[in-house]
Amino acid sequence: MPPAPLRASLRVALAAALVGAGIAVAPTAAYAQEGIHVTGTAHYDVRDDGSPVEVTTTITFTNVQPSTATTYYYGSEYALWLPTGVKGLRATSNGAPVSVSTSTQQGFDYANLAFPSRLLYGQSRTIEVRYTIPGGTFRSKDAARVGPGFASFEVYSPGDAGAATIATTAPRWMALTPQCFL
Repeated sequence: MPPAPLRASLRVALAAALVGAGIAVAPTAAYAQEGIHVTGTAHYDVRDDGSPVEVTTTITFTNVQPSTATTYYYGSEYALWLPTGVKGLRATSNGAPVSVSTSTQQGFDYANLAFPSRLLYGQSRTIEVRYTIPGGTFRSKDAARVGPGFASFEVYSPGDAGAATIATTAPRWMALTPQCFL
C-alpha cells in the first residue's frame, strides 16, 4: 500500500501584485491537506476463467476552500494510486476523456488525472477511472496473481476518512478473503 495517498493538487493564484515590485505572481502547485473533499468507490470484478480483474473507480472532488481577498484556490489534478501492472488505463468525466498519465513515486505507481478545467470553490467534478489487472500466474512473484479459479490482488479506493468504499464481485463459489495491511 502506498504511503498516505496523494491528495488533489491545489493551484494557488495570488490576486495581488507584490508590494512595491508591481510584478504578478504566477500560480504555484501545492499538495492539499485540506481544501478538496474526495469521495471514492472502487469496484473490482473477478471472473473464474482467469481473465484480468476489471476495475472501475469513481471519484468525486469538491472544492471546499473559499477564496480570500488576495488568493483563490482551485484543483487541477489528482494522483490516484494504482496496483502494479495495470493495463488499459483510461479516465472520463461526464462522458468526455480525461487526460491521464502514469508515474512512479517511491516505488508506487500513480495515475495522474488532469481535470478538464479548474475546480473552483463550491464546484464538484466526478471522474471515472477504468483499468484491468492481468496479474501473474499462480505462485509467481507478482504482487497480483490471476488465473482460472483464483485471484490475488491489491485494492484501494480514494477518499477522505469515511468517504471511501471498496466493492468486489466474484462467482459465488470463489471465496473472498480480505486482508488489511495499513
